Amino acid sequence: LGAKAEVPVPIQEWQEAGLALPRVGDEVEAVVVGFGGEAGVRVSVVAAKREEAWEAVEASLTGGEPVIAELIGPQKGGFSVRIGPLVAFMPWSESALHPRRNVEEELRAGPFAVKVLSARRRPRPDIVVSRKAVQAEQQEQARQAFFAETKVGDVVEGVVRRMTDFGAFVELREGVDALLHVSEIAWRRLGHPREALKVGQKVRVKVLELDPEAGRIAVSLRALEPDPWADVPARYQPGMRLAARVLKTFERGVLVEIEPGVEGWIPAEELSWTRKRVRPSEIVAEGELVDAVVLEVRPEERRMLLSYKGARPNPWEVWLSEHPVGSRVKGPVVSKTDFGVFVRVGEELDGLVHMSDLSWTEEPEAALARVQVGDELECVVLGVDVARGRIQLGVKQLEEDPLEVFLKGAQKGGTVRGVVRAVDEAGAQVELAPGVVAFLPRREIPKGRELAEGEELEARLIEADRRRRRVVISVRQHERMQEREALRRLSREGEGALPNPLAEQLKRLLEEGR
Repeated sequence: LGAKAEVPVPIQEWQEAGLALPRVGDEVEAVVVGFGGEAGVRVSVVAAKREEAWEAVEASLTGGEPVIAELIGPQKGGFSVRIGPLVAFMPWSESALHPRRNVEEELRAGPFAVKVLSARRRPRPDIVVSRKAVQAEQQEQARQAFFAETKVGDVVEGVVRRMTDFGAFVELREGVDALLHVSEIAWRRLGHPREALKVGQKVRVKVLELDPEAGRIAVSLRALEPDPWADVPARYQPGMRLAARVLKTFERGVLVEIEPGVEGWIPAEELSWTRKRVRPSEIVAEGELVDAVVLEVRPEERRMLLSYKGARPNPWEVWLSEHPVGSRVKGPVVSKTDFGVFVRVGEELDGLVHMSDLSWTEEPEAALARVQVGDELECVVLGVDVARGRIQLGVKQLEEDPLEVFLKGAQKGGTVRGVVRAVDEAGAQVELAPGVVAFLPRREIPKGRELAEGEELEARLIEADRRRRRVVISVRQHERMQEREALRRLSREGEGALPNPLAEQLKRLLEEGR
C-alpha cells in the first residue's frame, strides 16, 4: 500500500473474483475490509469486484444496459449465473426468446448478455436477470434494420428454421423470421412443407409482403420459378388425351395433377358412362395414374376440366355396333316401373321395354302386370340414343302386328266378318281376327237390332287408323250397301222387259243416289 506496507491477499480471492493472478508490479483495486495485522488494515479484491459488479447491476436495472454473465449451472426453475463475483438467478422462461431443450448447451458455450429484472443488496443479495430481454431487443433492432433496407419484390436469402402444416419459417437475419406459406413453396400442390423443404436448408426467396407495424414478413419460393400455367393454353387443347395423377377424391369429383403446378378437375358425371350417381373413390384411388380427355382449359382459374370416361369407349356406341336396330337380344328384368321394365342387355347396360311394347293384344297395364323382376325376356332393338345413353326395346315386335296382317287382306269400304265380344251403350267390340278388335258405334247398328256377345255378323270397314290402332265398322252401311246391290241386280234383270213404272222409279232413285 504505497511505500509504507504490504498487505497479503489470499489467492482464492482472485479465483473467486474471476481474475487472473497478477504479476509483480501490477496495480490492483481492493477495498479495506478491516483493521489490524502487520499492515494495520485488511483488504479484499473480491469486495472491490463485488462493488463494481453491484454498480453495473444497479445501472442495468435503472438504465436497461446489459451486463455480461456466465453459467454456473441449472437449478430448480431456471439457471444460476455469475455476474463477476455476484450470483444471480435466471428463470427458464427468461433464458431465451424460444427456450428449447438445448438452451443449457447454448449457455455453456460462453459468456452472454443479460438484463437485470430485479436486484437488492439487503437483507440478502437477490438478483434476477433475463437473457430473453436482450435477445428481444436485438431482434427488434434487426427487424427495424431489415424493414428499412428491404422492399417488396427483393430477393433475399435465408435458412429454414421450423415447419408447420401451413408453411415454413425462414430466418432471414438473426431474429428476423419470414413466413413461407405452403402454397408459395412450389407451383405444385403440397400436403406439407416437408415434401419440398428440410430444416436447416438454405433458400432464396422473394419478398411478397412487409408489415413493419405487425412485424410480419411473407416470402415466396415459387415466385422465382417459371409459372407452369404461362403456356398451358397453347399446350393443351380440348379433345387432347393425357395422363394425370389423382391427388384427392371429393364427393363432386376428382382433383388430378397433370404436371407439377398444373391441376385438372374431373366432375363426378364424367367418371362413368353408365352410372349416373357414382362415388369418385369407387372409380379411382388417390395416387393412381389415370388417362383422361381435356374438355375445357380455364387459365384464369388455373384449372382444366377433364373427362375420365371420355378416354374410354362409349359403351352405347359399342353396343349399337354389335346390336343394330331390329336385332334380337335376351336378358333378365332388373327393375320395374309404372311405365315399363328395364332389361339387362350388357355390362351395366339396361334397355327399357315400355308397357305399350309388351303385347299387341293385351292392354299395356295388364301386360306389364304379368312381367316380374328376374324374368328372362327376348326383345327386339327398337332404337339406341347414344347421346342420352338410352336403349329402347320391344317384346311385341317379335311377332308380326296382327293389325297389319289383317289390313293386308281388307280394304276400306269392304265387307268384314267378326264376332261380338262386348256390348255397351256406346256400341260393340267386334273381333275381326286374332288380336284385331273393331269398334261398332251405336249409330252404325240398325234401329231395332239388338246385338249379343258371341253373335257373328258382317259389317262394312269404314275406318282403319294404323297410328291410333283404331278400326271402325258399320252394320248399317253394310246392309245399305247390300240393298243397293240388290237394286242393281233387280235393275239388270228387268232390262228388255216391258216398262214397269215401279222399276223405272227405283232405277231413277238409285242413279240419283237416293
